[in-house]
Amino acid sequence: MYILKIDGVGMVINKLYVKIIDIIKSYYKVILVYLAILLVFCFPLPFYINTTGGLISVSDKIKIKNGYEMKGSINLAYVAEMKATIPTYLISLVNKNWDLIKKEEVVASNETTKEASFRDHIMLEEANDDAIILAFNKANINVDVNNEKVFITYIDSSSITDLKIGDEIKEVNGEKILSKQDLYDKISKFEVGDTINFKVIRNGKEKLVKAKMINYENRKMIGLLVSSTKDVKTDRDIVFDFTENESGPSGGLMMSLAIYNYITKYDITKGKKIVGTGTIDIDGKVGSIGGAKYKLRGAVKEKADVFIVPDENYDEVLKEKKRLKSDILILKVTTFDETLEKLRNI
Repeated sequence: MYILKIDGVGMVINKLYVKIIDIIKSYYKVILVYLAILLVFCFPLPFYINTTGGLISVSDKIKIKNGYEMKGSINLAYVAEMKATIPTYLISLVNKNWDLIKKEEVVASNETTKEASFRDHIMLEEANDDAIILAFNKANINVDVNNEKVFITYIDSSSITDLKIGDEIKEVNGEKILSKQDLYDKISKFEVGDTINFKVIRNGKEKLVKAKMINYENRKMIGLLVSSTKDVKTDRDIVFDFTENESGPSGGLMMSLAIYNYITKYDITKGKKIVGTGTIDIDGKVGSIGGAKYKLRGAVKEKADVFIVPDENYDEVLKEKKRLKSDILILKVTTFDETLEKLRNI
């Protein structure tokens, strides 16, 4: 005869199991209702919701040793974004301040959420580096830039390549890559149909991969987006403090203005609450961004005096200003120098 011996611990587990089964049998209808509610509220839909954003004071995100004080404030504007669930989807249909965005407009169909997050964080780091370089150059203060690393941050679905997002590009056809511009210069020499050989670092290991130059809408391309990180050294201690949830390059213009304000005697704020958005490169060119109207809403809600916006986003912002019936001053800009000039004249 087969005998099952149960020790003290086994008996406790057995009693607990029986008790749990009894509870499930007695309350299974309630449990099913709770599970259904949980599913409704947590099940993600293939949409995101964009709505009114807020402001982040630059002084909370950057510390510069021995920097000059500002009487007013320079602020980053952001968009509030959340993944859609069934309840939030329904609310967005009736709330005019909630806009439903298809998932593919946020995360490309050929990439993962993790890859999109990698791109946004690398682009934030690049924007901060470029903001330092630009501000110090405009202030005629020495800044050293070394060890630029170039990373793949996006691959178009039409590309013919075995490159992957996150690859660090080391060589193109046996020639070392020293910077992002160096990569652009080397790739521009190839013609449609050419196969380009890359040496990359992927997961800590060197790997040889290829890409083909294609014709896309009458222009040659391989369909890659790249960003770079740099070792930037100045005579000031500069520390950035961004959270994991904060990413992207759209704060570049405001960061460069704030850094410039900290290292020069002239206070461009003049006691005003200045908010803005826009990318920036080391040559001082301001680039367009997404979600401009949501950022304006945040600026108006927080009673800002000035809202700075790239030229390409001006019409969208002006239309939203009229809808909000706000008297906030809108500055349309294309370059860092133009932005400084307009701020000095208000």
